[in-house]
Amino acid sequence: MRFEFGNCKLEIKQRVMDEFNNYVQTGRRRNESGGILIGRYIQDSQNAVIDVCTTPQPEDLQKRFFFQRNKKYHQKILNQIWNKSSSTQNYLGEWHTHPEIKPTPSSHDLREWKKLLNKQNDDIKYIFFIIVGIEEIGVWKGCTTCEKIVEMKGQ
Repeated sequence: MRFEFGNCKLEIKQRVMDEFNNYVQTGRRRNESGGILIGRYIQDSQNAVIDVCTTPQPEDLQKRFFFQRNKKYHQKILNQIWNKSSSTQNYLGEWHTHPEIKPTPSSHDLREWKKLLNKQNDDIKYIFFIIVGIEEIGVWKGCTTCEKIVEMKGQ
């Protein structure tokens, strides 16, 4: 699946979309799930590809309307993928589910996303945020230098 905003294009590999589908909150008893997005920036462009995502880990906090990941487990997975890929696969952002048809970020989501934008290295200019809804997914691109967050459109 592909999304774009201006000159930026994001490709989400099918295996990642399949993983998202495993966590859609279709039932009333399904809690929010999430993880990190791992992939690669395309050199000399604003484009990126998400190749892998982490999934809920044992110490993540999952509730019906809330998800908080435990950084330790997700970082360990990222480090393994980084090393195995000869440093080509990197952190690209975050994903989580919402129990709504067309997902929109909550005020809590937006606050947390801005915190993440502030914590990035100078060499990372933007990161992505994905919310998986019941029937649609929403994708947002965050700029680390200006802290602006914009919604990307599916192609």
